[in-house]
Amino acid sequence: MDAEHTLLQRLRAANEAWTQGRPEEVAEFFHPSVVMAAPDGRVLVRGRVEMVQSFVDYAEGARTVRFEEFEHRVQVSGDTAVVSYLFEVEYVVLEEPGVNHVERGRELLVFARGGERDDWTVIWREQTPLDAPELD
Repeated sequence: MDAEHTLLQRLRAANEAWTQGRPEEVAEFFHPSVVMAAPDGRVLVRGRVEMVQSFVDYAEGARTVRFEEFEHRVQVSGDTAVVSYLFEVEYVVLEEPGVNHVERGRELLVFARGGERDDWTVIWREQTPLDAPELD
């Protein structure tokens, strides 16, 4: 299986886990020292434990109604890869029943391959909201 296919499979498995209410399962996709940055470069989360907790916090406060991925781009160079894609997520905040929220954005992930299992893991995650018209 080629690297591009493997990376997209890992991405989809991680997204399926958190959108279906299994946030702890995302742990295997993140490097122990992963960093999540805001669009302005400010560090929001540092480390796998904190990253997984951010997914747990979301799952405790919201229910995902719909999550879609679009326009995947994968660039592999040796043991490093960059994956980006557009997404649209619709969710309900549990404290606001009946109110659906829709967000659109671009996610950028930097993967590194290695470690004990020689797997691809995310070392950098960044999301940028989109104010663009609705995605097709």
